[in-house]
Amino acid sequence: MIFGKIIVKNCVTILIVIFNIILLVACNITDVPEVTSSAIEKPIPTVQESSIIEPQYYDDNIVAVVNGKQIFRTDYLLEKERHEEALSNLELGNFKTDNSSIDVLDKLIIIELVCQEAEDKGIIVTEEEIVVLSADIVGSLEDQTLFTEWLQKNKYTQLEFDQYLQKQLLIRKMYQLILSDIELDIEQVNARHILVESRSQAENLLDQINAGADFATLALKYSLDRSTALNGGDLGWFPRGVLTLSFLEEIAFGLEPGESSDVVESEFGFHIIQTVDRDLTRKMSHNVKILLYKRTIDKWIKNLQSQADIKKFID
Repeated sequence: MIFGKIIVKNCVTILIVIFNIILLVACNITDVPEVTSSAIEKPIPTVQESSIIEPQYYDDNIVAVVNGKQIFRTDYLLEKERHEEALSNLELGNFKTDNSSIDVLDKLIIIELVCQEAEDKGIIVTEEEIVVLSADIVGSLEDQTLFTEWLQKNKYTQLEFDQYLQKQLLIRKMYQLILSDIELDIEQVNARHILVESRSQAENLLDQINAGADFATLALKYSLDRSTALNGGDLGWFPRGVLTLSFLEEIAFGLEPGESSDVVESEFGFHIIQTVDRDLTRKMSHNVKILLYKRTIDKWIKNLQSQADIKKFID
């Protein structure tokens, strides 16, 4: 059944976007256009309006309140059901973990927070933009009938799906605004490292390196970081703010090309870092750019959460 497979495939794709929108939107931004700030002339009507409520009063149909805006249990349960159905179609096995409900709610809270921030900054989504995006999705399904079936299968009305698209576009524009100040041609270093279990072994290897032994050969033979050892310990080119172990990054930027660090301890073991080269205005690679964008968005969201008034009512 070719049509059936198309429906399932696109169902999975679009639903996964709903719950991974934070990552997917950030990772797909390569060119950051100008964002328009003005009032929305024709706002999309709300199916279940999130209203301001008194702090002391909540009913059973409310699962969270984000800066005074309600997230309703009915909306939450629908999103949770769509999410689980999408994962099930991807055959990810036993995806229902003890905290899956909280994970879904947290993602809905983030979406609400980002949309609130975008609206506070005057970012708009026009009806035309929603129509264009909706047409792209229908076009990917190749048939309006298939799209209608998809809406029914996933418990969307056309109006509800348009509201989802409005949020997606609002979040995308907010992220574009955040990322617009990031310089793409910046200082980067090319570095490599060796990770071993004991300080004595690391110091022995450092002595060999200082005596002229080949760093890459030693990394291949001894480094516990197998993801880089196969390439001679190569960490590639990177700017500041990308490496998970930030202290390794600081050391790499503090070394001159060809210079090796002293032995450095981390929770993983003992490291030797060597800076191979430096470029003051190197263009970031696509993968590094995506990683930097994600780190920037993650940091921004954490800051947003820390300043927000969030109340959750799911045990």
